[in-house]
Amino acid sequence: VFQCTISGGEPLLLGNGLFEIMDIFHNDGSSFVLISNGFLLDDDYCAKLTKYHFQWLQLSIDSISPDRHDAFRGLKGCWKKVTEAAIRVSEAGLPLKIAISSTPEEIQYLDDFFELCYQLGASSVVVGDIMPSGRSFESRNILMSKEQKIEFYKTILTLQKKYASK
Repeated sequence: VFQCTISGGEPLLLGNGLFEIMDIFHNDGSSFVLISNGFLLDDDYCAKLTKYHFQWLQLSIDSISPDRHDAFRGLKGCWKKVTEAAIRVSEAGLPLKIAISSTPEEIQYLDDFFELCYQLGASSVVVGDIMPSGRSFESRNILMSKEQKIEFYKTILTLQKKYASK
């Protein structure tokens, strides 16, 4: 095994059990991808994670607006937690990747969003399309139309060039 992707649910809920699992792969030379919501990613966790070789540690931030992000995630205060976690990850020297779920409302804020990711220390941003399942199946307004997707991806290409050397 050369790379181990750890996701969930929330993998940090495993507590020390997560490190026991990671040690098995680490001792065999594996690198890691960790996908977290950032809620439990405090200084102690970040310090422990520096032991391992990461391809990236991914956190999801879905808006530059705390209120819009929290509404999208369904939990008040989660934007603050995830942005603080992003700063901790960056300061610990772990390679931070920020994921965004693309919604029609956020298209106009993409330039500001990428700037936020840059300020938080992200080395990359991944943009994902929302799949029509779960809550999104019932809330069709968060799905982009074909025209919005075209506009969205044109904007992403422009931003990709702008931030390529950063």
